[in-house]
This record gives sequence, structure tokens and C-alpha cells, in this order.
Amino acid sequence: MNPIPVLAVDAGATNCRAVLCNEQGEVLGYAHGGACNYQSVGIDSVRETLTSVLSSLVSKDSSLCVQCAVFGLAGLDTENDRVVLEQVVQQALESSKIQADRVLLDNDGMMTLLGAVGHGPGVLVVSGTGSIACGVRDDKLARAGGWGHRVGDEGSGYSIGKAAVIHVLHAYDGREKSSQITKPILAELSLKNEEDLIAWIYGPEFSVDRVAALTPLLCELAENGDWKAISILQKASEELAKAAMAVINRLSLQQEPFDLVLMGGVLSQNSTIREQVIRIIKKECPNVQIISPKYEPVCGGVLRGLMELGISDTKVLERLAKEISVSTVKMKEDGAVVQHRSFITSYWYPD
Repeated sequence: MNPIPVLAVDAGATNCRAVLCNEQGEVLGYAHGGACNYQSVGIDSVRETLTSVLSSLVSKDSSLCVQCAVFGLAGLDTENDRVVLEQVVQQALESSKIQADRVLLDNDGMMTLLGAVGHGPGVLVVSGTGSIACGVRDDKLARAGGWGHRVGDEGSGYSIGKAAVIHVLHAYDGREKSSQITKPILAELSLKNEEDLIAWIYGPEFSVDRVAALTPLLCELAENGDWKAISILQKASEELAKAAMAVINRLSLQQEPFDLVLMGGVLSQNSTIREQVIRIIKKECPNVQIISPKYEPVCGGVLRGLMELGISDTKVLERLAKEISVSTVKMKEDGAVVQHRSFITSYWYPD
């Protein structure tokens, strides 16, 4: 019996999706689970989630063999992260009775990139709670940012909210001209004054997500003409464009035609930031084309796996995308597994 060509796992900060796929782009199995960023939920939680999701793809009392397993993992940013997550992935595969001839690990942003632009060339900029820019040209990949809220995530929702909080405190000190930001920020956080804000920042209720959630308020203030809110959003736009240009320069795409995809809550929900980022990039890259994501992130994992196996066919991705459409995914809730038996029978390895 032949092994299944590709196992793709999109293990993101919010949820995890896994797909088994053959060379024709037919989905042989699907499962999903919870969050997989070990820096947020911990190693044990990620191991349990991956094991649960992968086990759902294997028939009871059976094992499975795949040619190439591709994992896009949130939190995989450094070589130290890679060492940690390689062990977790290997343990999850063994516990699930899945044997993989080749295992590829990368940041989940790279999987999202390949899903967004397909065979490329293309660049993806994401700004939600965090931020990252990455790109592909031929077989070359590049990224900038995505280093987390402590030392990076410039242009993200968190960076915007953080800048607003810093301004409130600077204005309170008299180090910066006051604006309309202070009262709405305090009200949004249910705080009475700036000293309460300090207590909140260093208290147990503080969270990165809560700070990032201040972004819509800043956008509204900017639309109403507040000078500081406008300045904060302008800075965020410049940082996102700077990250994108770092990737574009490394891939030598400045004068070449390529696709640009902008994703994440900040870029999808705020037209001002989105338009500013596009304007800055277009000034340097006259042949850029702004597009919507072509495929689901997990499709990018399948693409990476097929490329590793020497298969490069756009029709395969198109067929896969139809099977893993948004509507189809919504029907496969609660970790449900869809196994197309007409396709998968010859691939199962019984014990």
C-alpha cells in the first residue's frame, strides 16, 4: 500500500487544522483543534492538541504513513523554538501512530503566505494582535518581524494600543501635549484615572489582547481628527510598510511584478492604515498587485508538501481550495474528521 503524499498542519495561535491530501488535491482526511502557540498556552497544551488532532486522522487500531508532513507552528521564531517544537511534533506523531518520511517545520505565517499567494511570487503582511511580513519568490522565502510583543510586533494592534497608553501617561506627566485619547482609554478599561491605569498595567487583569483591543477606539479618534491618534496610526502604517519592504528587498522584487496580500484585523478593519501601507509600498514597487488571499492557510501547507515532492500544479491547489472552502470547514466542527473512503482506502496501514 502506498503512503499518503501530504499531511499539512496549520497550528496557529487560535486553532489548529490538519489535512491529508493526495497528488490530485483531494482531501483524504480533516480534523481540527484548539490553540497551538506554546509561548501562550504552554508546551503540554500544544502537545495534547497536536496529538488529539493527528489521532483523529487515524482509524482506530491503525497506523498511517505519509511522505511529507508540513507543520506551520505559531511561536516558531528562533532556532531555540525549533528545537523545542521539533520534539513536540515528533512526540505527537509517534503518539498518533503516524510515520512521516519527511517532516518540515516553519512559522505558521509562512504557511499563511503560501496559502495567500499560491506559487507566488508574493508578499504577505499580517497585522492583528501581532504582526509579521513574509514573502516567497521561486523557492526562496523571507520574513521580517513576528518577534512577539516584547521586542517586536510593530504596526500591530498591540503596538497601537500600547502607544495610546504611553501617550496617556506622558500627557499625565506633562511630557507630551494632551489629546482626546485619555478619557476614552480610561473609560474603555473601566478606570477612574491615570494612577488606576498604572495599577492595571502591572496587575493581573493586564493582557496583550486587551491592549490590542484598544485599536478600534484609536481608529475612531483618528477619524474624528485627534492629532495623536492620527500620529499613532501613521507610525503603525510606516512600520508595516517597512517590514514589507525588508522582505521585498531580500527577494529582489522592487521592480518585479508580485502579489501583495494584507491580512489581520488591523489591516482588514481600518482603511486608513491599509491605504497608507499600500501607498508606501506602491511608491517603491510600481508593479505590485494587491490581491485577496487565494487559498486557506492549510492549503499553503499542502502546497509546501507537494513542492517538496516535486509536484507543482495550480489545478491541484484549485481543487483542494474547493474542498477546503470556508463553508466546508464550518461544517467540520468539534474536531470532526471527514474521510473520503473512496480515496483513502488504499492508503491506510492496518496494524
